[in-house]
Amino acid sequence: MTPTPQAPDVSQNLKSLGLGGIIGYGITSAITYTVTFFLVWQALPNPEQNVWAALGATWLAARVTQPIRVGGAVLAAGLFSRFGPKIQAKP
Repeated sequence: MTPTPQAPDVSQNLKSLGLGGIIGYGITSAITYTVTFFLVWQALPNPEQNVWAALGATWLAARVTQPIRVGGAVLAAGLFSRFGPKIQAKP
């Protein structure tokens, strides 16, 4: 019996990018969750009465947009790695 290949772990891949990748993923996640929640909230007829539906739809949309967040983290990792030490060095 041959073992099935395991999917790469996103958190391990982001750790390999260093602090820039983790910060980039956090910022990208915050932006996508905020925008997604706002769009879901506007799309529901009575969002005040359907808060759990809004949160569930936001979570589902966040799962779909995970490749966007990971891609944004990879792109941002280079910027944070390059400019991060310069920003931290300033008094």
